[in-house]
Amino acid sequence: MIKLHSEPILGRLSSQPSVEHQLLQGLTSLSIRQAATPSASMLELYEHLRENSTFGTAWRFPKCSEIGRKLGKDTVVKLLCVTLADLSIAAQADCRLLPAQISSLAEELAQQFPYESYREFVVAFKEVRSRVSRWRRPLSRRRIVQLLHSHFERRAEYLERFHGSFSEKNTAYPQRA
Repeated sequence: MIKLHSEPILGRLSSQPSVEHQLLQGLTSLSIRQAATPSASMLELYEHLRENSTFGTAWRFPKCSEIGRKLGKDTVVKLLCVTLADLSIAAQADCRLLPAQISSLAEELAQQFPYESYREFVVAFKEVRSRVSRWRRPLSRRRIVQLLHSHFERRAEYLERFHGSFSEKNTAYPQRA
């Protein structure tokens, strides 16, 4: 069971409001359509979140389904809208997604990947963001979903290696052949 503290379930407890908390405060008054065209201050908060998200720690954060249960499904969609808008801004002008495409894709991703953490999406798009400015083809729903699938496959391999190396070091529980 997840307890809600003064901080949202996305972040860790600290004396100052976390970036996630500030981002969520900014998103609460917005509609999904408005979240698809985030303000400069919202994108700045997201940039701080993106910079502090890493491949090795993203899986430890709460899953989108947990966030949806505690804060509402629209909150997850709004978070994904900001993430997709940031990715779209990094693309060339003729390759960008429209706000309607961002909001519908965010809803689809929230339904398709409920057991992934929001930070996983942030890390996946962080990796893609550096390459997207060189793409000549427009961003598409199919391409974004393919990128997410390949990210989640790499993450699964990483976690298998991580847990495998942990169990090899722990001799209290012998491995079965």
